[in-house]
Amino acid sequence: VSFEADSSLNSIGTNAFNGATALTSIDIPEKVTSIGPSAFESATGLTQVTFAPDISFGGIPGRMFYGATGLTSIDIPNTVTTIGAKAFYGASNLYTITFEENSTLDTIGSEAFRNTIIASIEIPASVTTIGTSVFYWNWRLYTLTFEAGSNLETIGASAFRETSLDTITIPASVTTIGPNAFEGSDRFGRVQYITFADGSLNSIGTGAFQNTMSTSIAIPAGVTSIGINAFLGAFKL
Repeated sequence: VSFEADSSLNSIGTNAFNGATALTSIDIPEKVTSIGPSAFESATGLTQVTFAPDISFGGIPGRMFYGATGLTSIDIPNTVTTIGAKAFYGASNLYTITFEENSTLDTIGSEAFRNTIIASIEIPASVTTIGTSVFYWNWRLYTLTFEAGSNLETIGASAFRETSLDTITIPASVTTIGPNAFEGSDRFGRVQYITFADGSLNSIGTGAFQNTMSTSIAIPAGVTSIGINAFLGAFKL
């Protein structure tokens, strides 16, 4: 799908291209400010999504690319402040996601990238919340980094559960790590390196680092609560 130059399009509605399996590419015009949920859900042939350079599009809605199995990469404009629940859930060939420089992204919704094959990701400094099960079962996710100056406050329940992370460095701004957030994140039994930057952390949730493979952990002074089974099965500690 393409749009003529100087398109006046400003919104794409809910389910607009849901199930359009023959759709292979789309260029989103710069005047688009809103896209409805499930707009490209199950568009299994979609391999290329391009946002106009000066687009002021503010949010990727829930299930926007749910089950879009043809997608392998996507660039997120820096005007996007939210990624909705299950936005890319089941986009099972999605390997690369890039956030434009000076990202204003604040929230990554529940299960947004669940069941994708993203191998490496840098979370923009602007993000304050990573929701529940965002990367759950992304077994190819080896590298997780946080942009310098991270404002992240909350890592949701099961956010990185059953991934394959070698190194986990929790930013100083984080106050809460939810239940099972990193449970089973070793996947292949390799030694992991888990560190906490000195800062605001006060709560480590139930099972947060269950079945991980770190050989040592230094708990920050400000932590007031460590939940049940937080490090259960971390047999290399």
